[in-house]
Amino acid sequence: MTAIDFFKDTLKDNLIELREVENLYPILIVKDGKPSNFDKLLKNNKQYKRFYKLYPIVLTPEFLQNATDSFPADLLYLKDFSNHIHGEDYFKNINLDNNFLRLNIEREFRSKLFLIMSSSYVTTDKNQISFFLKNLLFKICNIWFCKNKKVKYIFSKRAGSFCFYFKSS
Repeated sequence: MTAIDFFKDTLKDNLIELREVENLYPILIVKDGKPSNFDKLLKNNKQYKRFYKLYPIVLTPEFLQNATDSFPADLLYLKDFSNHIHGEDYFKNINLDNNFLRLNIEREFRSKLFLIMSSSYVTTDKNQISFFLKNLLFKICNIWFCKNKKVKYIFSKRAGSFCFYFKSS
C-alpha cells in the first residue's frame, strides 16, 4: 500500500490534494476540515507512521484563499518546498500579493528583532534560548529565501529599523 492509497482509503471523497515535504510530512487539502472526518486517520496511526515521520498539515481550499493576505510567506514556503503527489494542484492557482508578503515578512522579522533588543527577554533556561534561536534562524532563512524571490530589504541606521520592498522585474 502506498501513501496515496492510504489517504484515499482513510479520507475517501474528502481528499482533494496530497502534497508532501521531503517525505517528512504530508499536506492534505480536504473538502471538509471537521475533526470528526479524521477519526479513521488517527486510528491508523501505526500505518501512517510507515509513510511519514511528522503529522500532516490539513488545509481546506477556503483557508488557502483566505490566508493569502495573512500568511503569504508560509504559503510561499509550502508552495515552493512541497511536491504535488495526487489530486488537483491548488497551490498552482494561489496568487500572492507582494505587498502582503512584504508586510508579513517585515512583521515577523521586527517581532524577532524586538525580542532580541528587549531587555525583558532574559532567561537562563537553555531550552527556551535554543527554541528562540531556532525560531529566529528560521525567520532569517525565510527572509533570505524571499530575498531571492525578488524581495529586498535595507536597514536604516538612523531609524534603527528594517524596511522591505520588492524589486520591479
